Amino acid sequence: MKILTWRSVFEDHRHSLLAVRHGTTEWNVQDRVATTTDVELTEEGITQAAAAGKALSGVKIDRVICSPMKRARDTATQLLASAGFGGEIEIDERLREPPAGPFEGEVLNELWGGNHRLSMAFARYVAEKAPEIPDGAEHPAETASKLSGLLKELEAAPGRYLLVSHGGLIRVLAAECAGTDPLLARRLKLHNCHAVALKWYDKPPHQVLAVNLPPGSEQDRPRQSLKDACLAAGAIEATPEEYAARERATSLTFGPLRPKKRRKPPRQ
Repeated sequence: MKILTWRSVFEDHRHSLLAVRHGTTEWNVQDRVATTTDVELTEEGITQAAAAGKALSGVKIDRVICSPMKRARDTATQLLASAGFGGEIEIDERLREPPAGPFEGEVLNELWGGNHRLSMAFARYVAEKAPEIPDGAEHPAETASKLSGLLKELEAAPGRYLLVSHGGLIRVLAAECAGTDPLLARRLKLHNCHAVALKWYDKPPHQVLAVNLPPGSEQDRPRQSLKDACLAAGAIEATPEEYAARERATSLTFGPLRPKKRRKPPRQ
């Protein structure tokens, strides 16, 4: 079975879209809400974008459409330079990250776990039924409405489209394409410089090919040892030293471990 990659999306589907989230920013590292604030990429974010571009080297791309935010524009510039793409980057206001109003700049863990007024307002804001949208924030349905117009434009003109935008917006785009309530878009995960892949058919319904798709294939990722795989699955226990080493690792091929205490040998 052929493995889906960014390259195969464009090579195998003449009418398709990759919606790529920008590279890592300092606020991503700090787990802060970043919507309207024009946060710049970190060195890691720049490296991510350049590495992602290599996955599209030599691939035909008909249009590149980007958010006006600097983190998205810089990601697109780095990515396309690495891919060897010499075409124009179109800026589209509809790809701007939806504003979060009073939650802008706040640390997400504190919003989710706190019992102060702002965290309680945040709980009402992210509710999946009848959310309360504060002043300065945008309802996901408004975001979906704007994206619906963009998707219809792209549907009407077959081609290979690359969008560079933001996590919140791209998740709503995926929900809109799948015909799902945009209030459920927060259930989707999208890492920095990962993508949502869409395919249009001659007639609807169309298809979401992938969510949180990395640039390369599984073969491009670091391999796990058998012991690492067993540790990740909980089949064997991790010592505190192994846990610390795992926390320092950067591979995303398996999930985090929880440290377990060493078992004392039974008394003889």
